Amino acid sequence: RVLLHIQKRLVQLARAGKKVIFLIDEAQAMPRDTLEALRLLSNLETSKRKLLQIILLGQPELDQLLQRADLRQLSQRIAYQAQLSNLSECDAAAYLERRLAVAGAVRKLFAPAATKLLIARSGGNPRLLNVLGDKALMSAYAAGRNQVQRSDVLQALLDSSTALNHSSLDTEPKTMPLWAKAAALAAVVLMPGGFAWWS
Repeated sequence: RVLLHIQKRLVQLARAGKKVIFLIDEAQAMPRDTLEALRLLSNLETSKRKLLQIILLGQPELDQLLQRADLRQLSQRIAYQAQLSNLSECDAAAYLERRLAVAGAVRKLFAPAATKLLIARSGGNPRLLNVLGDKALMSAYAAGRNQVQRSDVLQALLDSSTALNHSSLDTEPKTMPLWAKAAALAAVVLMPGGFAWWS
């Protein structure tokens, strides 16, 4: 019954010349029943076109989930998929500055050495940049500093090593550690290596 109501509304929107996009973030956390409902929604169409475009955003676990035999019909409906790669050093620096500007920063909150270490140890992974950057800011705040220093990033790395299950993390890395390389490979990924898009 609910599906019929959804279809009726989608038909109305289609007649009005409007496109409907269903965007789902962290899709790897969806239960099996929800994924099945999603498959049913992907069937909604007129004789001319689909009534609903579905975009799934998720971590690598979503790719593994969709490889299950009982979800084969759902994975077969994927028309397009892509993977987000890690940011280059230049892009990571711009990303960090942009995030801080949106948050209201009016001056440089990270010293150059701190920025360089943060980017190197995150591997350009936006999720790790966010986590480590936040912890580095807290470290600087706790120390009464108005700018994040390299020592604050090192403190953030130490604080994150247990949570990220990388207890072998040393405090003075000469090269990117194994955990950062692994994170760089996993990256912030949308669906099967990227995002899935039903059209």
